Amino acid sequence: MKSLPNNNNEDDNDDDKSFKKDQLTRQLIASLRINKTRHKTSSTRRRAIPITEYRPKIMSIAEKINRFRPIFRDLMADLTDSSSVFEHVLELMVIIRKLVSFENNPPLDEVVKGGLVPFSFQILYFGIVREYLREYKNRQDPLKIVALWRNLVFESSWILTNIASGSYEHTISVISYKDEEITSLNAVQTLLMLLHCEPPEIKQQALWNLANITGDNTESRDLVLHTLVPITMQGAKNYFPCLKEDCDNLDKVGESEKISSLKLIYNVYQSVKNNGIISMIRIISWTFSNFFRAKPINMDEDSLEMITDVMKELALTSEDVDVLSDTLWGITYGTESNIPKIFESFLDDKLICKLIDNVINEKDVRNIELPSLRILGNFTRMEYDAVTQQVIDQPEFFKCLSRSMQSDKFSMKKEALYVMSNIAAGTPAQSARLVDIDIASILLLVYSADFHNRNGYSLKKEATWVLSNMLSTKDPKSYEHIIQRQELIKHLFLFTQDVHLEQEIVDAALQPIFENIAKIMPFEEYVQFYERYSKEYCHILVQYPKLMISPQELQRSNTTTTSSTSIQFYNATNPQPE
Repeated sequence: MKSLPNNNNEDDNDDDKSFKKDQLTRQLIASLRINKTRHKTSSTRRRAIPITEYRPKIMSIAEKINRFRPIFRDLMADLTDSSSVFEHVLELMVIIRKLVSFENNPPLDEVVKGGLVPFSFQILYFGIVREYLREYKNRQDPLKIVALWRNLVFESSWILTNIASGSYEHTISVISYKDEEITSLNAVQTLLMLLHCEPPEIKQQALWNLANITGDNTESRDLVLHTLVPITMQGAKNYFPCLKEDCDNLDKVGESEKISSLKLIYNVYQSVKNNGIISMIRIISWTFSNFFRAKPINMDEDSLEMITDVMKELALTSEDVDVLSDTLWGITYGTESNIPKIFESFLDDKLICKLIDNVINEKDVRNIELPSLRILGNFTRMEYDAVTQQVIDQPEFFKCLSRSMQSDKFSMKKEALYVMSNIAAGTPAQSARLVDIDIASILLLVYSADFHNRNGYSLKKEATWVLSNMLSTKDPKSYEHIIQRQELIKHLFLFTQDVHLEQEIVDAALQPIFENIAKIMPFEEYVQFYERYSKEYCHILVQYPKLMISPQELQRSNTTTTSSTSIQFYNATNPQPE
């Protein structure tokens, strides 16, 4: 019987171990191979077995795959090859990969219980060692062999990716794995080392896996974020006992020759952004987005700068919808934090204009419109009036808000109202800018809409915050604009009867509206205002007795000076003397 190929050029007839190993391999393959029926006519073809039919047999397939583990361990140590082994294991791993790729209810539990996480990692270890030998030891493998084991690495990485995309327990089964008998690399380091591999599809699959892990929870994200690996594949020699001879002859990889996961991914981005590899850029934008998703965001300024630089560049230049969507959501997550460095990086007139343009021109692209508007809302929520001013000074900003309120999407309307409430909470001059877009008419449309669900309540709640904040500034222009539309007052009373109404909204938004009306409106007018609405909505005031201040209470609480000031403040035709 012919032995396995031996790349050390030793006499095959003397290699009894190789002979036995090859014999075992042939026996395994013979026991697993599906018998093919030979037909007399070429017109009859064997029907391909649907992948779903393999699902009940998954534990049996896993058991058969695991019988190859000692063979692969020997292949790593002895540097021998067998295309028949690679071909058959590849055939089985493709079946597993297709099973775990089911959109609904993939058999992840069975794959994990079947021990395929350890086997998949063993394939990755094998691939890293072989890539190291090809690049740094000038190992010449037949192209067929190279293609086979690279396909194996790709399929194994894909399987691990889909497992990591499952439940928390599935993710843990991947990121906690380590086989110290083979390597001192942990799971995340192993995936990162694949980014040093030459084939782009292997890099891409490793990135996808890392993206799944970073998006799972804060701990998993930080594990990836703070992992160091050798700066090149050459560092693999320090992590695998089978490469110990190289370690003895070469210096150890020092800390200065290691690289952070983020820097490594950043370098991959720099290498592919001009090569048109859009699939890789999509995954990198998703990965960087996940770095900002979980809170708190734990990273140093250098890391923040790398992420924000890439996101800002993609947000300004990318024309790919998927890249833009993930990037914009990533910026949304980042600006939801209170980290000054993140805001400083994104507060740029070019980016703000781009966000506004996204809302105005990207029709029906929800995953671009919505995060763009939300980022603008995050900018305006800052307690720095200069930041809000920078946003509202952009030429088409208020057109962007009007466009959003005309949208048929609930989420766009709600975000636009949120932005307007933030502007209304700014300076009197900023609040007055809302008058220029006829905010009263916009809010009236919200209140008078025939909603019968919680979405309608949510919009009315946001509209109430806009009104409350505008009146809190005590800006004469804003006050006059609102109070002249007394239909709004009627709808405020009706809003108190919404079945979803929360007491917090009554106390923090509705009540301050009426308090500010009482403080700003001339006393005589307020008496008429109170008599009208207390009579018309007496049943509501019984339910919410503190909603409106009675004229008697107002007289007791106000001095003659404050009353006079209030009257002068409101009287737009006779402004206050300077």
